[in-house]
Amino acid sequence: MKKTIIISVLFAFYACANKTPKVTENQSLQKNTSAHTFHSKRIRDSIFYNVIEITDNDVVKNGTKYLFNVEIPKSEETPVLFVSARVPLEILSGIYPEFPKLIVIAPNWNLYDEVSKQMPSDIGCAEPRTSTVIYEFNRENKMLLKDSIIVMDTFPEMRFKTTSK
Repeated sequence: MKKTIIISVLFAFYACANKTPKVTENQSLQKNTSAHTFHSKRIRDSIFYNVIEITDNDVVKNGTKYLFNVEIPKSEETPVLFVSARVPLEILSGIYPEFPKLIVIAPNWNLYDEVSKQMPSDIGCAEPRTSTVIYEFNRENKMLLKDSIIVMDTFPEMRFKTTSK
């Protein structure tokens, strides 16, 4: 009986581990470069300072339009935002267009949703692996240059600053 329980538990852990998508190094360093070779250095920072957090309470949605209710001081050269709100990733490239450079850190909600759908309901797995997407947007001559990196199993270290609304 004891061996059967142990084998069952091991099988459940094995099944959970095999349902997690495998990410190769090439997949985890995704680049979208829009006709230019663009390699960001900032998105690979190990610590992000003066991070401005945007939560669900800071976002108003009207149909497909989003309003971000967090003021960023114009003195910020390259603002760093942590968007914990569930905002579609394609919306992020258009936020705060007054800044020529912007770094956005966000949970990888697409991966989370996809893995959650694939998890078997009869196995009591915990949560899918943590996945974070770090974007750097550079707006030059009416072009958007986007660089991104996916970080698995953790969030980058962030030092937050207080903001006014």
